[in-house]
Parts: sequence; C-alpha cells; structure tokens
Amino acid sequence: MSITIADFHVHTLFSGDSPLPPRVCVSLLANHGYNALALVDHESPNGAIFAKKHLPKRILQKITVISGQEIKTEKGEVIILGCEKTLRGNFEEIVEFCTEENYLCILPHPLDFFRKNSAQRKGFVRYAMKRVDAVECLNARSLMFFNLLAKNLAKKLKKPCIAGSDAHILSELGKIKNILFCENKEEEIFEAIRRAEVRIFVKPYFSAISRTKSLLWKLLFKRYEKAKGIESVNTAVEAMRVE
Repeated sequence: MSITIADFHVHTLFSGDSPLPPRVCVSLLANHGYNALALVDHESPNGAIFAKKHLPKRILQKITVISGQEIKTEKGEVIILGCEKTLRGNFEEIVEFCTEENYLCILPHPLDFFRKNSAQRKGFVRYAMKRVDAVECLNARSLMFFNLLAKNLAKKLKKPCIAGSDAHILSELGKIKNILFCENKEEEIFEAIRRAEVRIFVKPYFSAISRTKSLLWKLLFKRYEKAKGIESVNTAVEAMRVE
C-alpha cells in the first residue's frame, strides 16, 4: 500500500507575511521525507503556481505540490485545495463553488480565539465546521488547548481532521506530518481526507515564539513595501502566473 506524507498548510512570500520562497518550502520538505505539500497563501494561489512552473522536474518528481489558498470570509478563514483560480466571495458561495468543482474545503484553526479571522472569533464555528470537508484539528501555531477544542468539536460533528504547520518561517517547516494510506495523487489524497483516513504526527513546539518571529518579519516587510511604493508582493509577481 502506498503512503503519502503531507503538510496541508504552508505559506510562502506570496502571502505577504512570510519570507519563504516556494522553492525553499518544497525542496526542504521533499528532502525530509514529505511527498505532498499544499501551499496556501493568503488570498492567492500564486505560491503553488509559481512552484509548479519554476521548480526543477527532479524536485517535482519527489513531491506533489497542491495548489491552495487561505481566504478570509465573514464566517472565518477557509483553506481551498486544488484550485488555481483566485477566489472571492462569501462563505456560502466559496463552499458551494468548491463542492461543484470537487475541490477540498478545510476550516483552519477554527477555535483559536487569538486569531481575529478564525471561525470562533466570527461566531460561526459550528455552522462553518458542518459545511466544510475537513477540519484543521492541529495547527502548529495555535495553542494546544485550542487544538484540543477543535478536535473534540470535529469528533462530535463527525468531521475528518487534518494537521497543518501553518509555517511562515523556516523553523516552522516540518513540525507536523499527515500520514495517508493512498496514492500520491491529488484526487486520491482528497478522497482519503474525506474518508478520514489520516494519521497525524506532531513535533513539540511553542507557538508564541514562532508567531512573534513571523509578526516581526511582517512589520519589516510592510515598511519595505511602503518605502518601495509597491502595493504587495503579489502585485509585483502577478506576471509570473501560469497563463
């Protein structure tokens, strides 16, 4: 039986709050035993698109890069996997579109009260969790208390659980592993998640340190944007998108 080792929540410099080039994320995880990775930049699929277009074939033969994006909605953030189109709209529109197109819809860090865009802070955690395909029950940048709450609620609502490193900086890569007993193909991975055939492994972590480092980098980058007069890194690299 084939085994897939994956991280379904990694950010790159296309997010605007991470210094990580897509090549670094993909290459490092490929060399550490991962054979699937979802790049889910904020409001943009550009990180994964860039990786698929520009990384050497020898790397892409070792690891499946899944296109994704983390989108803010009025009911909390959602992660969409499999879509290379930049998505906008309200929660219901996005979930309906993903269902029609057979993309995977995940609710990330749903009960992390410290995140202003979590489903918990928006007051729709149960509503949102019932409508997605899977729940991020372990986020390596969230306190374990919030992760346990998410896991327990997902269990009550009979929703599959996955894990995400939510990596924004180098030291956060490789903190978690999702083990799936399926072929290393996007469609097979999605179906294994929907069937709740995922085993989660996590390394010890201290989320406050990682989040502080990421916040400092974000502040520095915003100052750089202002000094250079650019709107965002996504604007600067939009031309790199796959036609």
